Amino acid sequence: MTENIKELAKTTQPGTVLKFQAQPGKGNDLFELTNKLHYMKTLADPTQKDPDGPTDWILCRPDDDSDVLWAMEFYKDDDSMNRHFSDPVIDENHDDIIGVMGGAPMRSFVYPVYSNTQKGSFADIDLSQPATMLKFQAKPGKGDELFELTNKLHYMKTVDDPTSKDPDGPTDWIMCRPKDDPDTLYALEFYKDAASFKRHFDDDTIDENHDHIISLMAAMPMRINVHKVYAAG
Repeated sequence: MTENIKELAKTTQPGTVLKFQAQPGKGNDLFELTNKLHYMKTLADPTQKDPDGPTDWILCRPDDDSDVLWAMEFYKDDDSMNRHFSDPVIDENHDDIIGVMGGAPMRSFVYPVYSNTQKGSFADIDLSQPATMLKFQAKPGKGDELFELTNKLHYMKTVDDPTSKDPDGPTDWIMCRPKDDPDTLYALEFYKDAASFKRHFDDDTIDENHDHIISLMAAMPMRINVHKVYAAG
């Protein structure tokens, strides 16, 4: 793919990576409610807007679990995010979401490190594009190397030949680092279509690349196949 077409989020934009587990059968309710609350400050008054709400965000559903929601949300700047999470009304909204959940949410505060998109924004990514949600845990002190290598491998097919390209590699992707853990990497990667996605992960060369990445890790990676449900940006 072409390098640096456009970032999905600026490196200065603070964000959150979220995982919500709905009560059994409540996945659709959870997605719809979470989506609504990106457009209003409170359910009690749908006309009220939150000027400090996320500016770029995406909600994704795992292919094998309709009651789980993964999200990435990015805010204008640190002050805006701090105001958003300090607002008591926002806590009330979160209580509404927790009401349909089957457990406590996972939330990690992050900053984008690298991203690229052929589409232009989260909103422009097609609902049909397959994707993966990733979490990599580097060995202590190896976080920078893990980010740099993972970024490089979006632009070449193999580390042994930097001129090689993978026509089936991800088209739209973002990699984020938690504020409190420089050795953890969260990523969301979208592919052109199901056939391209399958070819990419069936390619032996790609497995060799993954071996290079795994050598920097303290544990095996988390990878969840997902599809976009709602987004804006």
